[in-house]
Formats: sequence, structure tokens, C-alpha cells
Amino acid sequence: MVEAPMGEGKTEAALAAAEVLAARSGAGGVFFALPTMATGNAMFSRVVRWLEKLPAQEGARVSAQLAHSKAALNEVFAGLERMSQHAILAVDVDGCSEDVGSGAGRAGVSAELVAHQWLRGRKKAMLSLFVAGTVDELLFMGLKSRHLALRRLAVAGKVVVIDEAHAYDAFMNVYQDRVLSWLGAYRVPVVVLSATLPARRRRELAEGVCRGRLMLPISVRWLCRMRIRW
Repeated sequence: MVEAPMGEGKTEAALAAAEVLAARSGAGGVFFALPTMATGNAMFSRVVRWLEKLPAQEGARVSAQLAHSKAALNEVFAGLERMSQHAILAVDVDGCSEDVGSGAGRAGVSAELVAHQWLRGRKKAMLSLFVAGTVDELLFMGLKSRHLALRRLAVAGKVVVIDEAHAYDAFMNVYQDRVLSWLGAYRVPVVVLSATLPARRRRELAEGVCRGRLMLPISVRWLCRMRIRW
């Protein structure tokens, strides 16, 4: 959990923490959850700049998505989507060609960023490796809704960053606590950012993740097997 005054570099700290947690847990992506579409748009640009600096294998391709209903109006995302238009030969959520992985990684080489057409839409956008979007995409994990298994599958292999945690009301906090329990059950690393968060609320967030780590229901084991097949 990162708590610091506004403008003190919480985002940069969160991205650095995501790199460390991904290396330790084997996670293959990041979901950045924000309270509004405006903050999601701004964060997507920063995530793209961050991804362009990450070292990668030569020729690697990484999928990135902006997950909210007005994503098509974002200039950065629209430009990335135009550059990524190509015939879809197979479902490849990792955005990697078949020959990627045969060579060793090389420092200073960045992965090619793509926005797959197949991953557009409310149901599939979260399957991209790196996603910035509104927090409701994450809170759906705590609801009994259609395609719930697909949403949980999409998050199970990522590091989840929840920004502006103090901006949510009591109603949303109930769902947030439930989602944190599920993330804990899936062993998903979680980073929570806030400028002003009471000690009691920080304790509740931590307890939510710990409760989830103590349970491993049948549905979690089933999704873990699905994640391996995927």
C-alpha cells in the first residue's frame, strides 16, 4: 500500500512495485484501476510511456487496452489501435508471434505495443496484458454477473493497482473489500494508492486480501487450471 501526498510520485512508485511483484509472482501484466474515465485516459498515456521503456525480447509484442466505454475517443489509444490493425489469424492475447521466445532478451530493446481488435469490448478488454481503466471493471469481480469467470481469469495473471482508493464511497467499499478477498484467493499482487486514507480503512483493505489468501474454493482451483491452459 502506497500512501503519499498528491504529486509525490505515487504512480511511478506503483509501476516500480508492479515490476518487482510481477517478477516475484510470475504475473504477465498489469491492470491500473482508476475512479473516472478522465483519470483513466491520463493514466493510459503514462502506462504506454512506461511500457516503451521496459526491456523486452527483440520482436516481442505486448497488448495494451484502455478499458472504459469512451476509449475510442482517446487519441493515444486510437492512434495505437490504428497502428495495430492487421488480419487476425489466431487468438493470441499475449500479442506474441510464434518465434518470439527463441532468442535471449536484450537490454535496450522495447516490445511493440499493439491494441488487438479482438480484445475490444467490455467482455474481452481485460484479457489484454496491460490495461488502464475505470475501477468498475474490477468491481464486477464481486458481482454475480454474466461472464464472471472470464473477468476473473483476465485478472488472475496480473498485478492489480488501485489508484485513488480514498475516492470511493461506503457502497463501493463493500464491493472493493469483496474483490480484494477474491484477489487474495487468486494470489494476485495488489498495490493500493491513496493520498489520504484513514488507518482504519488501510487495515480493512489489508484484512480483505488476507481473508482471501486463507480460502481456496473449488472455483479458484478451476480457474487456475483454465489459466494454465490459456
